[in-house]
Amino acid sequence: RLIYTTLVIILVLLQEFFYLGTINGLYAQFKLYGRVPPSRIMAVRLCISISYTFFGSLCTTGVIWAFSGKQLVLTWMSLWLFAHLNFLTFDVFSVWLPPPVVPMALVTWIMLNINSILLPLALSPRFYRWAYALPTHAIYNVLVDIWSHGCNPALHYALPVMFAYELSSLTLST
Repeated sequence: RLIYTTLVIILVLLQEFFYLGTINGLYAQFKLYGRVPPSRIMAVRLCISISYTFFGSLCTTGVIWAFSGKQLVLTWMSLWLFAHLNFLTFDVFSVWLPPPVVPMALVTWIMLNINSILLPLALSPRFYRWAYALPTHAIYNVLVDIWSHGCNPALHYALPVMFAYELSSLTLST
């Protein structure tokens, strides 16, 4: 459990963190924000984020592949959604926050999310139950559902949480 809750999730979050930093650095270095129309920047960044998270989630799924073909595809698609919503969330941070604050916000986001899956929330004090609304807790429950063939399903709240982050982050980053 510790490997799946920390290593896999941290791999996905670190991929998005460093890739977004590289993209933003290149955009700033070549002064693309001032020369390219915003609609084109938005379309290109969306295409880049979809394709990068598609292949990044495939690589992460390959690291942990110990399941049937159906479970592999479901794991891949779930991690793809998780990776893309985190990419968009990190993009929201980089768009709306001042540059000196962005690294602290990203590290805080990663730590909050990892802490939401280290211990079972049912055993934690009620104050910590707000972590049910974090996407890392949701993806962990989706992955457990996939890998256990539906034992203890939590998809009724996990998928809506992830789609809410996807839509809100997409709206705020564009």
